[in-house]
Amino acid sequence: MGDADYMYAFLNIVMPIAYEFAPEFVFISAGFDAAAGDTLGNCNVTPACYAHMTALLSTLAGGKLVVALEGGYNLDSIAKSALAVTRALLGDPLPELPRLEASEIATEVVWQVARIQSQYWHCIHASSLEPSDTVDETTIHLPELFKAWRREHALKDFGLYEFPWAVPELDDSYNGQLLISENVNSQHTLVMFVHDFGNISTELLTMKQLNIELENAWIIDTTREFLEWCKSQQFSIIDLNMHPLIPQNEELPSEKERQETAKQAVISAWDNLAELSDAREIVVVAHGTAGLSVMGLIDERFQNFRNKVKAVVQVCGIHTIPSVPKFQTETRKWYFKNSMVIIPKNHPIYLSDSQIQRKHGKVQQSTEERVTKVMRTSLPLIQQFITERVTPRSELVNGTRKRTAPSAPAPAPAPQTYLSA
Repeated sequence: MGDADYMYAFLNIVMPIAYEFAPEFVFISAGFDAAAGDTLGNCNVTPACYAHMTALLSTLAGGKLVVALEGGYNLDSIAKSALAVTRALLGDPLPELPRLEASEIATEVVWQVARIQSQYWHCIHASSLEPSDTVDETTIHLPELFKAWRREHALKDFGLYEFPWAVPELDDSYNGQLLISENVNSQHTLVMFVHDFGNISTELLTMKQLNIELENAWIIDTTREFLEWCKSQQFSIIDLNMHPLIPQNEELPSEKERQETAKQAVISAWDNLAELSDAREIVVVAHGTAGLSVMGLIDERFQNFRNKVKAVVQVCGIHTIPSVPKFQTETRKWYFKNSMVIIPKNHPIYLSDSQIQRKHGKVQQSTEERVTKVMRTSLPLIQQFITERVTPRSELVNGTRKRTAPSAPAPAPAPQTYLSA
């Protein structure tokens, strides 16, 4: 253990707790057995590091500080370290420390300490101190496991098959996340469901500590009940999960780049599936942050979009509600007439925006606060909104238009006999 490890623990555990405790007097009761050169202590803390730790402690209690040093096992190390501490107490300039990087074992121990201390001190946030594991080809991110699980159940429960992306760049970000029903080209009504994946929930050890462990963590899949209803109505389905793949050992894309890629994914699904299908009626449902991408689709494909789409439903979270571009009057008029936006009851728009209807059309305020619950509790409202805008199921056979039997041909006129005079 050297300077980097001691300073890491000092800055992340000792000093935050000391500031929160706010002592009236500080006693330093410690020795120099960790000092560099002390072979029995077998650590490597330099006099400069001792000086910095002393200076940090002297900022507490108005500088009222008592140093009761216990010594160590090497007289030379003790002398140099004690001198550095004394100079720091007298206000001498602190010696410069080189660039420090804590060891792997030190960061692990500090994190374990933080997990315990976070139960007692508000200033300790264990999640921010969790060591990052090295990402390599053997690493499987937790969301990818959830996606694989969802693909399996989507196939088994709803008959949804994976559809390949036409654009390689989209395959890099959304591989295996575009699913379709086998009747996507035959049904009268098609539902294009664009959604966030779901929320990871876990039991909290404390209000400051979140520990995801398999025995007390779970995934909230908000899509299942809606898909069950679509299947019962014999709608064909395009299901697009908008949680992007996490690049390994690469620079993360900016928020602007991520939004552009998400929009292009929705447009590609529209161009290659929804637009080319034989569906006479299309319903687009967006859940969570996916609403922004759907609004981009409407903006760029409006002329074809409005000819086939009968309803747009946006189930939003606390984020900004996607709005139609100001100066596109025709688009705004169509969207306000054919869309419904559902937002949580505590959405900040109610505190700051007095023109909600003029900006976002038909807005419904949910009784729930969390977007996962908003989708579930609003399902009857969504079902009613869609049902009112598509062909009644009674007029269809297995989800397709009834074929009327051809009318019987008119009987041929009876031959007439003419008598000659």
